[in-house]
Amino acid sequence: MILQITAYIFMIITATLIIHKQNNVVEKFLMNLLFLMIGTIMALGELYLAVNFPKGQRIYLKQPIIFSLLFISILLILMLYNMYYIWKEINSLKGTYIKWQRLMYNNRFLFFIISIILIVSIVVCAYGFIYFIINNLPSSIASDLSGNFMDDGRRKKFSECVYFSGVTFFTVGYGDMIPKGIFFCSIVLLEMITSYLLSIISIPILLSILIGKYRNISIIKYRK
Repeated sequence: MILQITAYIFMIITATLIIHKQNNVVEKFLMNLLFLMIGTIMALGELYLAVNFPKGQRIYLKQPIIFSLLFISILLILMLYNMYYIWKEINSLKGTYIKWQRLMYNNRFLFFIISIILIVSIVVCAYGFIYFIINNLPSSIASDLSGNFMDDGRRKKFSECVYFSGVTFFTVGYGDMIPKGIFFCSIVLLEMITSYLLSIISIPILLSILIGKYRNISIIKYRK
């Protein structure tokens, strides 16, 4: 476990250094997104291996689940932190004569929306995978997850778990799927907190883009 933590910390530090060494904003964004995807796959892959190997033995999943979510959260925070500086760089491209930079600046609203969609999709699918594991593993295998399930504890499809994750992320829930158990509810609460943090960070950026566009349009009309 200590070796895994050390490896993940090393990956985070390496990712930060590589991102900041990129020459332009497109490279920084793509590297940022790539490390978030790789880190998420690695964290969930560790969880998948813990579930499937060794087979036929009792396993304890609370610690791997918490560790996976913490690692994904750290990568998400890292991406949002880097996105702030990437965004400052995009806004500084105003008036540039380089074609791709001008294209990036003129389409920064679309760039922002695509970025948010990708980030949200990764988060929703990651939590959906964890809900799928928590709900579907029998307590005879994962003894420390006993009492944590959705609704009546019947098996759920992965698509149903992703749906529940999406509903949790975007709303307070419809009540059609109800999490039960302190650990399960804590994971759901963590996803809600992640959703609010993303909203707090993304909405001001979105407003700044819209206000900037409106201001530019007003200046052009005034000059005419």
